[in-house]
Amino acid sequence: MIKVLLAITLFTATASAAGDAGIPIAFIKLQIYNFVAFALVVFFISRSKIAPVYKKIKEDYIKESEAAARKLADAKARRDELAHKLENLELGYQAAIEKADLDARAIYKSKVLDTKESVAAMNKDLESQIISLKRSQSNELKSLLMNKSIDELKTDLNGDVDEALLMQLQDKFVNTVDVRV
Repeated sequence: MIKVLLAITLFTATASAAGDAGIPIAFIKLQIYNFVAFALVVFFISRSKIAPVYKKIKEDYIKESEAAARKLADAKARRDELAHKLENLELGYQAAIEKADLDARAIYKSKVLDTKESVAAMNKDLESQIISLKRSQSNELKSLLMNKSIDELKTDLNGDVDEALLMQLQDKFVNTVDVRV
């Protein structure tokens, strides 16, 4: 502010010195001198006061632009890294899908084979149970028929059957009777 007041004072002082006579060369010289003095004062003031401010602004701009360039380079590197990871994930995804499909098919085949083996074992067991049941039923039917025949024979002979003869008939009956179920 003081500098502005100094400049105004110098200007008014030179204007009052001009007077009323024609083109005053001395006045023009004084105006040029005042202008040069004012320009030098402004130059030195701006150089001493404003230059550090602009220098700091320039340094800050350079630091920020370097930081931005580093961040940009980091971002590009990170982008490239993520793109590479994404590509690997996509390849891994396809490989995982194919492996899962193969594993599922292998498990399916294994389960089908286990089921077929289990069914075959169950069928074999059922067949043996059926055969055993048929034999049991056959033996039971033979025994029932034999007992019924012996009872009928006893009834026909009025109970006069010798025990030895009865055993002989029973053996003959068992050997000749074949019950099939």
